Amino acid sequence: MGLGKRHVVWRITGALGAASLLAYTAQMAGAAPAPSAGAPGAGSVTTDVVLPSVTVTDPVGGVEPAALGTVGTTATSRGALHALLNVQGLAVLGQSGPSYAVDSAGGNKSGDFTIPVAAGPLTARIQSGQYDVDAGGGTATSRVSLLTGDLHTTVVDVSAGLGQHGLSSVVTPTQSSGALDATLGSLSLDLGNLLPAGVLSALPLSALLNLLNALHLPVPANLDGAVTTVAALPAQLTALQGDVGGVASAAASLQAAQAAANPAIGAGAQAVKSDLATLAAAQTKASTCQRDPVCAATQLPALVAAAGAAQAQLATDSANLQTLQGAVAGTPAVAAAQAALDRAVATLVNLLGSLSNQLVNLPDLTTLLDQLLGALKGAPLLGVKDVGVSLSAVADGASGTATAACSAGSVTLLGTAVVAPTCDALRQQLQSVQSAVSAALAALPLAAGITPHVAVDGLVTSQSGTTGPAGDGTASSSAGITPLHVGVGSVTLASVVDSLVSGLLGQLQQVGATVDSLTGGVAGVVLPAQASGALGTVSTQLATLTAQLQALPTGAALGGLRTIGLDASLGGAGAQASFLPSPPSPASPAAPSTPSAAPDPRPGVEIPRSLPRTGGTRTLELVALGLLLLVGGWQLLEMAATAAGRRPGTGASVPCG
Repeated sequence: MGLGKRHVVWRITGALGAASLLAYTAQMAGAAPAPSAGAPGAGSVTTDVVLPSVTVTDPVGGVEPAALGTVGTTATSRGALHALLNVQGLAVLGQSGPSYAVDSAGGNKSGDFTIPVAAGPLTARIQSGQYDVDAGGGTATSRVSLLTGDLHTTVVDVSAGLGQHGLSSVVTPTQSSGALDATLGSLSLDLGNLLPAGVLSALPLSALLNLLNALHLPVPANLDGAVTTVAALPAQLTALQGDVGGVASAAASLQAAQAAANPAIGAGAQAVKSDLATLAAAQTKASTCQRDPVCAATQLPALVAAAGAAQAQLATDSANLQTLQGAVAGTPAVAAAQAALDRAVATLVNLLGSLSNQLVNLPDLTTLLDQLLGALKGAPLLGVKDVGVSLSAVADGASGTATAACSAGSVTLLGTAVVAPTCDALRQQLQSVQSAVSAALAALPLAAGITPHVAVDGLVTSQSGTTGPAGDGTASSSAGITPLHVGVGSVTLASVVDSLVSGLLGQLQQVGATVDSLTGGVAGVVLPAQASGALGTVSTQLATLTAQLQALPTGAALGGLRTIGLDASLGGAGAQASFLPSPPSPASPAAPSTPSAAPDPRPGVEIPRSLPRTGGTRTLELVALGLLLLVGGWQLLEMAATAAGRRPGTGASVPCG
């Protein structure tokens, strides 16, 4: 090979050595990465909250469902890194509300949203505070800082909200984690929520009083006296009838004693009794004729004259009887009978005075009924407020852990606070809650064979995790809580007879007949003016009370009516996390040896064909090889320059050899 060709080879070899050195220098000059810690693992996490739902069964069997749906956050690094916020399932009366979804495609997204929906009498709304959805740098995040949900029906209102910590799902290169802090809901259920207007207007007075007792409700202060009076009336009327009967019996005994003393008194008493009947008949005929224009124009004067004649005859016969009675008043038997009558009359007068005072203060019974209905509409059955839940689920390459905590907030049963600081403590009392509500509804006049169906359950917390990876290397965890569920079935009512009102009306009729007979004089015995006046006053009051009682609902219209059914869920929540770490990188294999090659053309310079490994990498090999090539190339260049300097001439090539 000529020197010129060798010169070219040497230049190439030198350039390669220089390039190798420059490449290494450039590599070292840059930011050399630290030894790799391994690729990131694959994680997945989902955290969601099921917002409240309500289904109402109306009195004719129609079903009205409404649900706020589910709000969930998801983050995953299995496959493509991805984050998602999803709102779905909002529906009212079969009308679906708009869904809402935001994912990390296209970069970070943040903002807030409001989703309203309305159908008929039902309205719902979900509203968020700030949300963030992002995926980048090996981390995926889906988070909602605040969230509220409200559901309004004609029966009940329910709500739920996420607190300041909200709802979040996060996946990093080394961990998956989900967290939730929420107030799952509030519910206030009153008796009036379950009784439609038709049932309320048909409930008789006795049924209302039974419900008050079953609900352990005190009667409102402004109604207490009236209810007490009405409740005491049967006993008072029984006493009144007994006293009136006592007076009548004493009067009959007096008449017998007088007749024994003078037989003419018996005949006189019978004449007075006959006169009373004649007068009553004449007065009735005259009153009836007066309402008929034709009769009034033709027959009324004669009828009025007949009534006047009957009245005059009664006055004459009564005067004769009183004369006869006065003549025998001093006899011992008559005096004793008169004293017994006076005592019976005094007892009656006292009772009449007491009863009259109570009846004067008795309010209009229709107004009383309306006030009782108002009190019962607001009678509390069950109240739940601010059920607080906190969940977390975390998984990494070593294990999975989860926590679930729940506080009961404020709970009332039939208006009384239930002591249950935690959901676990409240859950242990749900059976008694169910029984109490069932007993209250059983006080309604139910159809034969019907029993109230009440269900109160839920609030079951769960948490699980793995202490080490599963067989495939995945670690996982989960936490959750089931919804508080309240179900009250619709029941059919039966027609009833108001025992209180019907009993009072029957007593009033009997007492009225007895009082009427007494006010006209029993067996011709004239009562003292005080007794006659008291009997007249009470008789008028009882007639007014009778008219009011007859205007009250009898309970007959309840037959076939139904109560409102309710099935409410205050929402649940869950969090699930899993993580699968990447397997460790395999050890680098030993570099294969380079086959032997022809000796280097430059004598005295040995270029190793392979270099001993140091540290198990090829970096030092490349550096050493580059240095050797650089030295060899430099020497070749020097030799070429020297040879060129010793050869004078034109620069013609000198053959090798």
